[in-house]
Amino acid sequence: MIGGPGATKEFFAEKDYLHHELKKKVIDLFDTGYTDEYGLRELVEKASQVLEDLEISQEKKIINRFLGEVKKPDSSLAVYGEKQVIEALKNSQVDTLIISEALRKHKIIWECPNCKQRIEEIVTGNIQDKYCPTCNVLMNIVEKIDIIDEYFNLAEKSNAKVYLVSDESEEGKLFLKGFGGIGAILRYRKKE
Repeated sequence: MIGGPGATKEFFAEKDYLHHELKKKVIDLFDTGYTDEYGLRELVEKASQVLEDLEISQEKKIINRFLGEVKKPDSSLAVYGEKQVIEALKNSQVDTLIISEALRKHKIIWECPNCKQRIEEIVTGNIQDKYCPTCNVLMNIVEKIDIIDEYFNLAEKSNAKVYLVSDESEEGKLFLKGFGGIGAILRYRKKE
């Protein structure tokens, strides 16, 4: 975004002051009354709606691409659900990981103080006490990880792109309710 008073911004945008690759990325020009720090604040304020619309547009595009893959009867590259997405991430199959910002889950690892047995679970909401199936002793929580962080870490290891989508748009709401807020578009289908 370029902002400035009067025709200055148009002159700057049209002439060769910007590298040609940067020129391609200019979203819009905005009138501001100042050219200093106040002008920058004014530009951010005026451009906020454009940025929000751009983000929602990008969100819609990625969810529609995901839904297009889900609809394919054969050779769909879409997977959804915790187990399927985690397995695909671990196998480095995921090209694009899509996560809802509204996903409120944690990965909890419990350990028995007696026999040291560990149990790992994905939990939504309040964490309930867990008793060791072997000793029947109250287990200790040794690790609590936000599930979004867990997915980000797995995606980073396999060089997958990650999109966090809000539940503000219709597409975002559909993705959260219909697919549990987690889905992926694969690079390839694993041979059965």
